[in-house]
Amino acid sequence: MSCRSAVATSPTAESRRRAPTLLLPVYGPTPTGAHVTTREYLGGLVAAGHQVDVVTTSSGQPAAVRTEDGVRIWPLGYWWRAAQTSRPDLVISHHGDRRAPAIPAQVRGVPHLLLVHGMSATRHLGQPTLAWFPSQACRDHYPAYRGPSLVLAPPVDPERYRTTPGRLVTLNGSTAGKGADVLAAVAEQLPNMRLSDGPLGRASWRSRPAFACSSVSW
Repeated sequence: MSCRSAVATSPTAESRRRAPTLLLPVYGPTPTGAHVTTREYLGGLVAAGHQVDVVTTSSGQPAAVRTEDGVRIWPLGYWWRAAQTSRPDLVISHHGDRRAPAIPAQVRGVPHLLLVHGMSATRHLGQPTLAWFPSQACRDHYPAYRGPSLVLAPPVDPERYRTTPGRLVTLNGSTAGKGADVLAAVAEQLPNMRLSDGPLGRASWRSRPAFACSSVSW
């Protein structure tokens, strides 16, 4: 992703301009996950007056440069042209995006922010200028990484998710990284309440017997 203020109205505004370049597998409407959160971040940058550029790294994306919601999107084959056009002062990529690691190294002299939003089987994070983790559990998953890091949960607007409490608890994945261990601990304290793991999480619960308890069934 690359973002640069479209107009600098004063020396102060000029000094605060930032031009990150974000490398994303896809860009567009997606149902869940980090792609949704990232799109929200980019919307905030556009609203703040920045020019935002994204280089998509997955195959099957539109082959032409396009603009959506104020974000300029470049196919992977245009990444060098995107870097030359946007002149980024920050490169941002997601860990686990197999096509992204080679690009930050070739944009010399530009800091690299690595977003580590999951517990990947690939634990080598390389040498980013800064690695960002959304939780301490995620940070602990990469003990070999000794570079600069930041643990900071993504911002959440309660008004967007506020609802009337009901009988169901929703988890986006039933693993420790998603908080299933916390739910299992609560279940242990409620032996008279039956909890049932739904179909979407059934395989994950079975693969983690440490979470099994007498009041949880599947």
